[in-house]
Amino acid sequence: MAIVISNGDGIIEEVNAKTEQLFGFESSELIGKTVECLMPDDLMEKHIEHRARYKSKPFSRAMGAGLELVGRKKNGELFPIEIGLSYSRKGDAIRVNSYILDITGRKQSEYISLTQAKTQKDGIEREFQMGHQIQISLLPKEIPHIPGWSVALKWLPAHEVSGDFYDVIDRNNGEHDLLIADVADKGIPAALFMAFANTILRASLDGNSTLQEGITRANQLICQDSSQGLYVTLFVARINTKKGEISFVSAGHNPPLHYSNRKEHYSTLTTKGLPLGIDPKAIYQQQTVQIEPMDFIVFYTDGVTEANDANGDEFGIERLQQVILNQRNATTEEIVYLISKAVNDFIGLDYLKDDITIMVAKRK
Repeated sequence: MAIVISNGDGIIEEVNAKTEQLFGFESSELIGKTVECLMPDDLMEKHIEHRARYKSKPFSRAMGAGLELVGRKKNGELFPIEIGLSYSRKGDAIRVNSYILDITGRKQSEYISLTQAKTQKDGIEREFQMGHQIQISLLPKEIPHIPGWSVALKWLPAHEVSGDFYDVIDRNNGEHDLLIADVADKGIPAALFMAFANTILRASLDGNSTLQEGITRANQLICQDSSQGLYVTLFVARINTKKGEISFVSAGHNPPLHYSNRKEHYSTLTTKGLPLGIDPKAIYQQQTVQIEPMDFIVFYTDGVTEANDANGDEFGIERLQQVILNQRNATTEEIVYLISKAVNDFIGLDYLKDDITIMVAKRK
């Protein structure tokens, strides 16, 4: 490496052959000048200030300690360098040894690595964006009209792709299926499993089968084809518009909240059942409840109740229940909006860690 020896005022006293080779000067052209002659013009003034501070309080810096500057060759060419320092004293005078290494090759390698990393990152981002668009294409583009009912929902992925999904299926016989589900994973694996599970569920719920039969069949198919240990929690409700009632099945999902307008309180809708994809022999229960005019049901994924604020506290079921009570006379769209706003206000500047899906169905 190049070695430049100077006094406390920065006057060059001695250089080695590598300095001549690296900077293109003869030693006679450097001796007697200040070390700033080896620097670009825009760094000279700052270095003079640094040199004055160094003279009052000198220190040593080993090579590899991270000080990277820019050197200037005799022909004006600029190039990246790394500087090491040591000093010695003779009375009040100091002698400074500067060790200089050309790091052009290192910087070129770093640039290539950064360029490759950026290219890879851009490719991954494009894949995530494509995955996001594919997911959106699998979700209902619009909510089918359900006579005597109003349905609103919000799907909010924490990242580009989501493990949450929902469906609203018109069965063309006065019945409609409302489905909300959450894959127990995040990222691309969850998104792929979401697409797979959604397809299986739609096929299994088609036809004249009961919800219990459809979910049992879907679980068997998902268990048969799932080899990655993934599973999905699910709640599905079948609205019978003629009878004003819903039948429902839960597969380990958060129980929806049913608000009774007449009784002015809410209750939970729950049945026993393992998430889909765990046990092909799992048994699912089906229940039916009457839904009176102005009653509504709030379906949600655990991204709502498990949302954390900056202190790590959860939004929780109690806050969700309070929002529902406060907004019991609102429209479905307003209830969905106000729940999502309450969650957002709770987490504040903290980022969303889990996907959120909210669906509200209200009988008119």
